[in-house]
Parts: sequence; structure tokens; C-alpha cells
Amino acid sequence: MNIQPTKEEEHVAKLLMRIRIAKELGRAKEFRHWTGTYLNSFDARLAAVQRANRRRKLGDRLDTATVRTIAAGLDAWKGTDEPMLVHQKPKTSNPGSFRTYMAFGIQNRALQYLVLRLLEQVACIAPYQYTVRGGLHASIKHVAKVMSAGPIWAVEVDVVDCYQSFDGEKLKDLLPVPKVVSAQVLIAEHLNLKGGHIVDITKSGPFGPAGDPKSSTMAIEGTLAAARRGIPQGSAASPFIAETMLAIALRKVPDLGDKVGYGDNCLLMAKEESDVVTMLEALETAFHTHPVGLLTPKKKLFHPGQPVQFLGHSLTPQSGGHILIEPDLKNRKKFERIMGRKVNHLKYEKLSAAVRIRAQRKARRYVQSWTATFKLCDDIGAVRAQWLMKIAKAS
Repeated sequence: MNIQPTKEEEHVAKLLMRIRIAKELGRAKEFRHWTGTYLNSFDARLAAVQRANRRRKLGDRLDTATVRTIAAGLDAWKGTDEPMLVHQKPKTSNPGSFRTYMAFGIQNRALQYLVLRLLEQVACIAPYQYTVRGGLHASIKHVAKVMSAGPIWAVEVDVVDCYQSFDGEKLKDLLPVPKVVSAQVLIAEHLNLKGGHIVDITKSGPFGPAGDPKSSTMAIEGTLAAARRGIPQGSAASPFIAETMLAIALRKVPDLGDKVGYGDNCLLMAKEESDVVTMLEALETAFHTHPVGLLTPKKKLFHPGQPVQFLGHSLTPQSGGHILIEPDLKNRKKFERIMGRKVNHLKYEKLSAAVRIRAQRKARRYVQSWTATFKLCDDIGAVRAQWLMKIAKAS
């Protein structure tokens, strides 16, 4: 059954269409007018808050009246003072190091969605970049199609500390949105960052009442200073911004083979080694002279016939042009480790009925979510069935 869009949604779609047309025709004055109209539109702000609300856990979702109140007060030009918590968690691959991530409230998240929708209409990205054009699965299909045509040389390239590498002041000049909006919504420096669960590495543990106050303060300030560089990790808009910046560099790469981009990751592929080397050298030069600041690439080369590792997938050439697609080893081990713990928990005899039911649901949801991410993999249906059976038996 087709669901008819509401009048509010139709209004937002018309505004975005006018923005896109003005941009394509080079009508700068019209573009600025319709951009401002969109950002100030209650309908556009309401749609952004509704989207942010849908991303919250079911029990945390706000009622309609509260959503409309937040939308009425949302202002992309002023941003929000809503705190954004900076957390750290140990990396599973290296327990001695930590990954920094940010937790956004509904106002910050809604502003990100509001501006992201505008960026998606006017940013210059190429057809081979898939963050908003098909996503992860379209990227993997593209790679598999190229590999099925015969042996290739390939090199995976991603940017070291990509988000923090962007110079915020330079970035404002490169994004097709008002500079003040970029500053207030998209750039980490201007957000109200607060320390959340931050680890004091010198104490090998999280801060607490027994910790050294001076050491704790220094570590918090250092973590927050790092978090304020570039664009924020975890923002709904950051992956697309990274892709638009990568597009500037990828346009400098000669068409000697194929390119696939997803966020700050890309894969260069060519029939001849010399061609892929030429492409890589051009991309490295573009990174070093990038208008947003110096970008440092991390590279991994794949020889013809080797499995190609890209975006958590492993693609291996088979006879007859078939490409075997699997989760890479790191993702498989992580999934099996997590599911092993969940199944063992369910085997604990003293669990109450209510706790057991919740644990079952969480385990099933994790299996369904993980296998959906890797739905292009050849044996993923069997993997899903195997683990759902283990959950059922453990219960």
C-alpha cells in the first residue's frame, strides 16, 4: 500500500527541489534565499526532530507535543547549548587503547539531520560514492562486479584520523551551506562538549572518586581538546561531509580503472599494477594538497587473485567469475565472541523468566542486525539460522 506524503513533507520536498535547481543553474541569490527559507521552515525542522526521535530507543521516544515544541525552538543559525557527552571505550582489538565517541541529545541530532538533508541535495559527489546512494551494500556490489570481469590490482585507502584532520575554518568555505550554520552544527569546536566516561590511561581505569583529581582533569581536558578538532565522531552528518571532502581528492585521480568510495574509505582498482600505482600516487598528492587540510592516507594493496578486504567484507575470486563474499575475519571473530557470551548467559539456570526473555530478544535482534549488515555474503542465511537455533536451545 502506497503511503501518501503529508502536506508538510511535500512542502519540505519543494523547498529542497528549489534549492537544488538554483544550485545547478548557478543562481547564487536564489540559492541563498531558498536555503535560508528551508533552514527556517517549521516543517523542515519538525521533520528533522521526528527523524531524530525515531532513532531513540523505543522507551525514550518523546510524545508529539514535545517533538513539536523542540522543533519550534530549533535554530540552525544559533545551534544549541545542549550538552554533547564525549565517551571512551576500550578497543576490542587492543584493550590498552580506547575509542572516543560522542553521544548526542535530540536537539543536536535534529540539527544534524536538518543540515544533512540540505547537503544531500547540493553537495558534489560522484556516482561511484555510495554513502547516500545505495550505502554499504551498493559499494560491495560495485566491487564484486569489477572483480567478476577478471583479475585486478586493488588498493584500499582510508584517511588516518579523518574527522579530526579537517581544518574547521577551511571546511566552512568548502561546504555548500551558510558558514555560520556549518560552525554551529557541523564543526566540533563550537559544540557544547562535556566529559562523559573518559579513561585515565595513567590509572588504567575510568575516573572515579578515588582517582587523582589533577590527573583526571588533565586527561579530560586532553580528550575534549582532541574531540573539538574537525568534525564530531558520531554525528549524522559527518560521514557525508567526509565523503564530499574525499570527492575533491578523487576527482584528481585519472580514470585508469575503477573507484569506489564510502565515507572516508575508497578502493582503487585496475587491470595493470602500473595503473593502480598511478591512481594511488595521484590520490596521495590530492590528499597532501587538500584545501581542507593535510590528509594522511592509510593503504593496503591487494594482488590479482587475492581476497579484497573492503568495508568489513572479504571478496574472493572463484572459478567462472563468481565472487565469494564473506564477513572479514575481524568481524566474524567479533560476532562469534559476542554471541558466545550471549548464549552462555542464556544457559545460566538462575535467570528469572523476565530476564531470560529480554536476553533472548536482545540476542535475536543482534543476530538479525549483524546478518542484515552482511546480507550480500554467500552463507549468511545459514549463519543466521545456526545462531538463532543456538539461542533457542540455550533458552
